[in-house]
Amino acid sequence: MNTATLRKRTQRLTGPLSGDFCDVCGSADNLQRHHHGNTAEDYWILCRKCHTETHMKDGTWGRGLKKTKSCVICGETFTPNHSKKHKTCSRNCLSELGRRNAHKRWHPESTDLDV
Repeated sequence: MNTATLRKRTQRLTGPLSGDFCDVCGSADNLQRHHHGNTAEDYWILCRKCHTETHMKDGTWGRGLKKTKSCVICGETFTPNHSKKHKTCSRNCLSELGRRNAHKRWHPESTDLDV
């Protein structure tokens, strides 16, 4: 079920949120529904602050959870900062990747990378 359909069904089932309280902090201001399942009945009532904190803790804020990758140079696991195209975990590994690529480009017959 897509997100818009889920929201609409929940709104029809429960009506307005006036008179309710945040399930985390008890606030009655800026209430929102937080769906933690894929059914119209499966939601929490949270204030805006707690809703944001829940998504930040889950890593589902914005475009979703960032996936960890393995560095192509050292093999260390890392989380890309701002792009899915990252292949290395640090500037040093990025520099080493550039050195290896340049070596392949200028010396295609050689397999030794410790030059």
